[in-house]
Amino acid sequence: MPVPIHVIDFEGNRKSGVSEWGVVSLNGQEISKVQTRLCPPFFLPDEVPQSCLDISQDVAYFLQLRRSGIFCAHSCHVEDTLLRHYWASPGYVPSFTSNQKVATWGPWLDTCALWGHMAPGLASYGLMDLIQSCSLQESLRREVALHCPPDRAHPHGALYDALAASLLLRFAMQLVPRRMLEDWILCSHPQEL
Repeated sequence: MPVPIHVIDFEGNRKSGVSEWGVVSLNGQEISKVQTRLCPPFFLPDEVPQSCLDISQDVAYFLQLRRSGIFCAHSCHVEDTLLRHYWASPGYVPSFTSNQKVATWGPWLDTCALWGHMAPGLASYGLMDLIQSCSLQESLRREVALHCPPDRAHPHGALYDALAASLLLRFAMQLVPRRMLEDWILCSHPQEL
């Protein structure tokens, strides 16, 4: 059974906080679940809905995700930095690349670095540029129509971007089907090769 991969995207930064997050959970090539939420920094201060929670309230959710699989993002340094800003460590969790436990949010899959490794020399490795280079626009449109809230169904909507990154990962895995998880992680971090 494949290791679940949770493709995450955060909108926001350390100073203002996470304003929105989106997660696409994959079992192999299939989407098993999606989740997204707006957080207080998304709204004007006097317009924050009473039910709107800060991301710091989502610790149990992100810990459960990391215990069950590994994380992926398009430029994982941003998501890793924001996770560590809120919660320094997930505690000891499976590495999924060995029988050991680790106390980090990684190992990460990084679709920007991965495509830099797979397709060197492209003019841009931006998320939407890669979607276009890989001819995945129609696939993204279909998945966005199924999963995104209509008012957040555009680039820089957290779930939209997570869906785009998940498509790039799945397409890469279709192109090289026999590559092991450890190899995908190494391709995601070429400076470590």
